[in-house]
Formats: sequence, C-alpha cells, structure tokens
Amino acid sequence: MAPEVAAHRGGFLSVFGARLRELPTVMGANVPYATDMLAAFLAGIAAAKMGLVERRGRNREWLRKVVVRWLPVGLADGVVAACCADGPLDSRWFLVGHTVSPLTAPALTASYACGPLLLLTGARPAAARVLAASGRMVLTPYLSQSLVLAFVLTGHSLGLHDRVGTAVVLARCALLYGSQLTLDAWLMEWVRYGPAGMVLRTVTLGRRPGRSPSPGSGPAAAEPLRVP
Repeated sequence: MAPEVAAHRGGFLSVFGARLRELPTVMGANVPYATDMLAAFLAGIAAAKMGLVERRGRNREWLRKVVVRWLPVGLADGVVAACCADGPLDSRWFLVGHTVSPLTAPALTASYACGPLLLLTGARPAAARVLAASGRMVLTPYLSQSLVLAFVLTGHSLGLHDRVGTAVVLARCALLYGSQLTLDAWLMEWVRYGPAGMVLRTVTLGRRPGRSPSPGSGPAAAEPLRVP
C-alpha cells in the first residue's frame, strides 16, 4: 500500500507508471463483467424505446413498489460484496462477492432510478429539471469529475492522495457534484448536449448533432427535456 501511495504523490511519470502497473489487475477484474455491462446497456436502450419512464414515471404507487421490493435486495448485495472484498471475510471470498453483485445489480439499479422519481414527481419540478439536464449531458460531467479529482489527488498537481479524511473527501465530492448540476442546468439553455456527448454522437452516428438552440431560448427550442 505504501509504495502505491508514494507513487500517486509523485510527478506525472510516477503517477503514469502506477496506473500502468494497475492496468492488468483492473482489466482482469472488469473483462469478466463485459457481458453484464453490455446487458445493462441493452436493457437501458430497451427501456428508453419502450418509453418506460414516460409511462411509469408519474405512477407513484408503481415507483414505491419497485423501491420497497428491490432496494433491500440491492443493499443486502452491497453488504455481502463489501464483506467479501474488504473484510471481515478473507481474500478467498473476494470472487464470491463479485459473483453475487451482477446477479442483484439490476435490483439496486431499479431502486436508484425509481427512488429519485418518487421523491421528485410532481413535488419538486425545478429539482427534476436540474437532474434532467445533468442526465442529458452525463458523459461530460463524468469525465470532468475524473479530471478534477486527478488534479486534486495526484502528486503532479495538489497531491492530496491519502492526506485527507473520508469526511473531507465526501464533502468536497458533494460540492463538486452540486457545482456540476448548476453548470449543466445553465448549459442546457444553450446547447443540446455536453462537449463529450457531442463528440461521441458525431463518431457513433457519423454526422454532427443538430444545431443548438439560439441563446436564451432554452432546451425546448431544440429537443424538450422529458421530466416527469
């Protein structure tokens, strides 16, 4: 552990070398889950094409049943996986925890999706619009989080890796996420998608995304946000 911490506190080449050394382990841990992740993507595409959120997003009773039934299953899986990966169970249980997770991950995903809808439906439309904007340009915030945290943690920038407590890290992550939500909502008044999303759509669709709405006209001028 100490050598890895020292490597991440070093200069750019030190951090880069540490990442290269970690790559085989990371790839080895994630490749077996490729089919699981592909299935999740396909399920999301199918749900979008079926208009599942549009049809069920306002049905509070249905949303409540999903959360009540499946959230305990997902949380129980999280506890099992944590015990297998980080103790008190030893390393022999590591693969057991990682085998259980894909089986119950859909339950936790459904709860995470329906829980916010249950809280926001009809009661907090402004908050729903903010979250909808972040969901529209989700790739850009995701990548920017990595850049910001790399700047804060690695040695060639602020070098705070393993120097601050968990509470400080969580507080700063909440501040970062809140700032991104605010920025995303503002950007959606000017563009359809974030920069990374536009690049991805250009590559995958083979053409440039449609023109952005005129300044101040809001997202409704281009493609309305679907907010329950």
